[in-house]
Amino acid sequence: MNELDNLTLIKFKTLRFIKFIGRFGIYYGFKTWLSIFIFRKQIIKVPNIQKPIFLRPETSDKDVFNDVFVDKQYGFPLGFNPKVIIDAGSNIGLSVIFFANQYKTSKIFCIEIEKDNFRMLKKNMTDYQDVILYQAALWDSETSFTILDNNSGRWGFTVVEDVNCELAGQKIKSITIDQIIKTHEITCIDILKIDIEGAEKELFSGNYELWLPITKVIMIELHDRMKIGCSKSVFQAINKYDFSMEIRGELLIFINNRISK
Repeated sequence: MNELDNLTLIKFKTLRFIKFIGRFGIYYGFKTWLSIFIFRKQIIKVPNIQKPIFLRPETSDKDVFNDVFVDKQYGFPLGFNPKVIIDAGSNIGLSVIFFANQYKTSKIFCIEIEKDNFRMLKKNMTDYQDVILYQAALWDSETSFTILDNNSGRWGFTVVEDVNCELAGQKIKSITIDQIIKTHEITCIDILKIDIEGAEKELFSGNYELWLPITKVIMIELHDRMKIGCSKSVFQAINKYDFSMEIRGELLIFINNRISK
């Protein structure tokens, strides 16, 4: 790493430290920053969060923590109290923890495909009520997948549709939003958070006629860099309905003008 790269890294770390202080105050900001980035603790206590948070050391969990609790990327002012939240791509549950503490009367449906992420998700959700977990791939139809390890670490996996289960790897089923709606008799989705690493292309390609009109707010990250056509698929579906859009960093927020009030 050259001198310029070192200087950039120092500036980045300094800015992140300042943001921790700004978010949590001097004492708790410094304490939380030390716990995560210096001591690399696996159990973190955060101000205004009712339960301890479990993180994995030497992983990107710390970066996700920063996004969710410091930058508050999901802290969008709604103007109403959400009752039903679907969190697709829950990872280890940090966004779920944010929603559960921000909207204490909500029921949250969590979808996560990768087994180690799901293990941590269950651990983080142990003491939370009204949270339902699905280890599945969110898709536009019922199908089967194989998760293949590409030897690039805990997040280095490829999801391959494998209807006949012929490939060697972790087997997993899909789940659709329609299935969740029908099983739990949902009439309105207040928040649909989507971060599913490119599978949004298939999710918005079809079979959205039941759930998209009854969804008030969609918070989504697009992954065209991983799968070409994600943005096109999402916008083609969204444009069939009366949604407006706001941008918060990498997050796109679509608001259903017909039912969001």
